[in-house]
Amino acid sequence: MIQSVFLTVGTTRFDDLLKEINQESFFKALISLGFKNLIVQYGNSILPENFPKDKYTLETGETLSINLYKFKFNDSKSFYNDMKQADLIISHAGSGTILDALELHKKIIVVPNETLMDNHQIELANAMSKKGVIISSSISELINTLNNLENIEFKPFLKENNNAFVDILDNLMGFED
Repeated sequence: MIQSVFLTVGTTRFDDLLKEINQESFFKALISLGFKNLIVQYGNSILPENFPKDKYTLETGETLSINLYKFKFNDSKSFYNDMKQADLIISHAGSGTILDALELHKKIIVVPNETLMDNHQIELANAMSKKGVIISSSISELINTLNNLENIEFKPFLKENNNAFVDILDNLMGFED
C-alpha cells in the first residue's frame, strides 16, 4: 500500500504554509517516514513557482510523487476521498476539516493560519492538541514535528467525543449552555 499524505489549506489563502513545505527538508522528512505520495490542495493560495509539479527526487534516488490541485469542483466527494485515502493529513485549523479527519481516524497535524484576524484556529488547534487527538504545529515547527512523528502517540477519537469537539467550538465562539 502506498503511504500517502494529504495537505490542505482550505479556501483561505495560506501562502506561508506552501512556502514552508517547498523545501528539501520537508520532502526528505516525508520520504524518511516512508511516504510515497503527497497530495496538496492549495485553494486560493499562491503556489511557489518552483514547487515540484509531479515528483520530488532526493539525491539518493528516492522519490515522492506529488499531485496538486486548487479545488475539485466536479466531484464533491473527492476532497473527502483524498482525506480517506491518506495515512497522514496536514491541515489548516478549520473545524470541518479537523472533524472529518478525526472521524476517519486519521493522524492529523494541524497548522493554524496565524495571519487570520480574530484567529480561533490557534485556540481550536491547541484545545484539540491538549486532548491528544491531533498534533498542533506552527509553520516554523512543521518539519521538526514531522521528524518526531514516530515518537508521537495519537489518542483515538471516538464518536462520543463529538460532544467534546462541539463543546470546544462553542467555548471558543463564546456560546453559553
